[in-house]
Amino acid sequence: MHIVSGINALLCGIIWVVGLIVYRKSKIKASFYIGIAFGLFGISHLLSAVVFPGSLAVILAARLVAYAMVGISLCKLTCTCK
Repeated sequence: MHIVSGINALLCGIIWVVGLIVYRKSKIKASFYIGIAFGLFGISHLLSAVVFPGSLAVILAARLVAYAMVGISLCKLTCTCK
């Protein structure tokens, strides 16, 4: 396992848990989505660390979805839509 990918996966896992805890206490959906996004980042880091055959497409898809979730969550926190 690549040490940097392992550390990134661990830190993403911590942020995932914190995001879910914050959502449970505050019911702010953005914290839930950001937590899930970091869970996806963590999965992609784990996959890149162990290098499963054919995992490149899964890594790319997980990261694209995670970035979109973070972006949309931040927009919903800061923008008022009518």
